[in-house]
Amino acid sequence: MKNTFPLLRIACLAALFIQVMPGLAALTVAPLFSDRMVVDYRQPWAVYGTADPGAPVTVTFESSDGDIRLDETSVADNNGVWTCRLPAVPARTHGRITIRAGMDSTIEIRDVAFGVVWFCAGQSNMAFGMGGFEDDVAEADDPDLRMASFRRGSGLPETEASVKWVPATPHWVKRFSAVGYYFGSMLRRELDMPVGLIQSAYNATRIESWMPMETLRTFPFLADDFAEYEELAALCGLEPDLEDVEKAPADKRKRVPGGQHALASLYNGMVHPFIT
Repeated sequence: MKNTFPLLRIACLAALFIQVMPGLAALTVAPLFSDRMVVDYRQPWAVYGTADPGAPVTVTFESSDGDIRLDETSVADNNGVWTCRLPAVPARTHGRITIRAGMDSTIEIRDVAFGVVWFCAGQSNMAFGMGGFEDDVAEADDPDLRMASFRRGSGLPETEASVKWVPATPHWVKRFSAVGYYFGSMLRRELDMPVGLIQSAYNATRIESWMPMETLRTFPFLADDFAEYEELAALCGLEPDLEDVEKAPADKRKRVPGGQHALASLYNGMVHPFIT
């Protein structure tokens, strides 16, 4: 019995410690930030995400050659949102971003490059791919020409976009916009720095889908379009799922909020996430 009580005291203290110890931050970073991303070197930049409200979050950038180290700390607001703003980094710098909240919550973003980033948005002309240019596809081999593709309509303005950055290799180039790829290749030759291309294109779509709702409302000739939009929104909702979409007449399903022909749909889903 003499040895039992210390063990009980230890167990009780451990249980008490678990109960009163603050929870570790539920750390996330916006999905736009991922391995092989390109950051524009010409201006300060920001990294943002979520954590437990009140949690301190530190973002560190370290260059591959060890010459540059940046540290910025932010505190998650009452909604759990944090933003760390960092100064501009010289072009042609490569490195790693580390995000920490607490001792055990860490996210790493590897192979980050600083150069120029171009947004390749539009319909058929921009969506037209490299599939017909086999010779150029076969020769594609440039780790500092980096590409990301995104396509999603939405009935409401989105704030996040999940993209995967990939290098210019035959496997990825054959799936990418021809206009975007040839433009990016020219920039690589002229600037000799990393180039990032974000393809946000949807073929066979109309201009009204690419414009913000507040702009569209200034055009009186769209009155009939708005009447149809409001009818379909009432029927299916602003964020319809597949079953909701099937409630609409078959010939109008692409005009349901979030559909590729709906007012502001592609602006909401494919442009707005990159400008907020």
